[in-house]
Amino acid sequence: MTHKIPFDYGLYSDKNHVGNFTAYVNLSDKQIKESSDFIADGHFTGELEDLPGEVFDKIRDAIFNDVGKNVRKNKIDGEIAIQPFHLSPEFIILLPEEVYRKIDMESIFEERGVSSIEELLEKAEPEEVKEKSDAPFMKTLAIRQPWASLIACGVKDIECRDSMPTKCRKIFVAASGSKVPWNELDGMVKNTLANLEKAGILPPYDKLPQKCIIGYVDIVNVTFDPVESIWGRDWDGIKYVLENAHELDEYIYGKNKATPYFYNTEGFDENNLPAAHKVDLTGIDLPK
Repeated sequence: MTHKIPFDYGLYSDKNHVGNFTAYVNLSDKQIKESSDFIADGHFTGELEDLPGEVFDKIRDAIFNDVGKNVRKNKIDGEIAIQPFHLSPEFIILLPEEVYRKIDMESIFEERGVSSIEELLEKAEPEEVKEKSDAPFMKTLAIRQPWASLIACGVKDIECRDSMPTKCRKIFVAASGSKVPWNELDGMVKNTLANLEKAGILPPYDKLPQKCIIGYVDIVNVTFDPVESIWGRDWDGIKYVLENAHELDEYIYGKNKATPYFYNTEGFDENNLPAAHKVDLTGIDLPK
């Protein structure tokens, strides 16, 4: 099995901080085991470059590739430098507990703003996207169309992601401002959308809601393991298993954010949800 793991780095131009970015690295079970054995033997200080050669090379190459993309995308001039961060929680959680507790975590704790391994493993999303408030809130995930509407109406029961949530919970589903181009959808998805439109469940593709919260759903499991659902069958990375989807009676505008991570929508919680309904899919021809 292959695990898609995020590694953060800081990007600098002429010694000025441009921003923090994330590169994703595909590491096999064998490479995770090799890293685990290496750390268990006491050869690791917490710095990425101290990982076994093949593993570090893959991380380094992924970061360099991501740097190149960001330099081109943001038209960054000047002398470029990068500062890789330490191990991510998503990497550490794949190691046996008796192994990761041998790592010198002080610099990792300082970098992540935590004081224990338990806090670190709960801190899956970057600090800058977390919001601190005493107000009630619902965790919200922005999802591109048509996936957001397919989840909210209870058709899509797996969400494929590159990062892990801090816990299984009920979340708001926000339709982001971007949409998968029609010609990039496969035939199965197009047929599903056509059947839902014919049944009056979804509007035409170009009328799917965007930039608003459209429903909520329960994340009941998070797994790397294979799943039977067609919506996650071919994905080797992290899969959120979804149940109990509801579509809001009235969509909530002005609350969605352009972020791949969970964010807080204040004014709601699991005991104070907006009016919603389960979509009746009886008689709809759905993919298996």
